Amino acid sequence: MRLRLFDRASLENAITARIGDEAIPIGPLELQIAYKLHLNAQKDIEDAVHLYTLFEESLSVPRLEEWVTRLDIEDEYERLKHA
Repeated sequence: MRLRLFDRASLENAITARIGDEAIPIGPLELQIAYKLHLNAQKDIEDAVHLYTLFEESLSVPRLEEWVTRLDIEDEYERLKHA
């Protein structure tokens, strides 16, 4: 059930990434970061840190924090902010 909620949110709030002449819909970065933290595997945490660092200035902090709260990963998020 929970997975479907995030799948649906990812699709409904997709953004467009451009690679060359191609446009590819991807889930919002805030949701991707929070979900990777939720998965909690070393590689996923590294991915979350990379995305957060790369896009930090363009992220919507309120949206990211909403997903952090919904996924109950406040401690992981605090560690991410200080990585």
